[in-house]
Amino acid sequence: VIGSTDGGRTWAFEHLPVSPYALRSISCVSDTRCEAGGADAGDGPDIFSTTDGSNWTQQALPVAQGGMAAVACLSPTTCVAVSGGSGLTTGDAGATWSQTPVPAVPDVPQATACPTATHCLALANDALGRPESLVSDDHGKTWAVHELSPAFGRIWDVACPALDHCVAVSQGTPAKPQGIVSHVLVSDDGGSAASLWSTLF
Repeated sequence: VIGSTDGGRTWAFEHLPVSPYALRSISCVSDTRCEAGGADAGDGPDIFSTTDGSNWTQQALPVAQGGMAAVACLSPTTCVAVSGGSGLTTGDAGATWSQTPVPAVPDVPQATACPTATHCLALANDALGRPESLVSDDHGKTWAVHELSPAFGRIWDVACPALDHCVAVSQGTPAKPQGIVSHVLVSDDGGSAASLWSTLF
């Protein structure tokens, strides 16, 4: 984890209690309160938290397998994560996490966003590489899967400044899943469907 205290002009490593295999998502609700999600060396989900913006604590999760955890926080105490076939929720700043199943097992959930206190979505590709969105309207207690167009390729990240406006980035095509073709996707229905907005290159 690296952090900046001057608006991104300079960056420095922050203290982690262990060396995780990979951290790929982060969600901050203030200048000191953040959660970072990833996977450990055994391909289990890993989530770390900080309350001072510098020192991080590994959190205990109710699942040991499932791969990368993509995390999104709505408040200093409330966060949602998706890892493989599990949805994870906390209402006490990560002291405890609850597990709920998702109706499909994504290959790797690349990104999670929660534009409201109850609505969350995770974007991923399934085991065959097909893009999909996982949508919850009850703060991660239940999830519904929505297939997206195969033309979107591999989904990488998503941001939702409002319930009716989510933007994601993806790469590749069905013929060349890892091809250097990038897309910007936009959804106006909370992530249940997405339409190709523009091709960058």
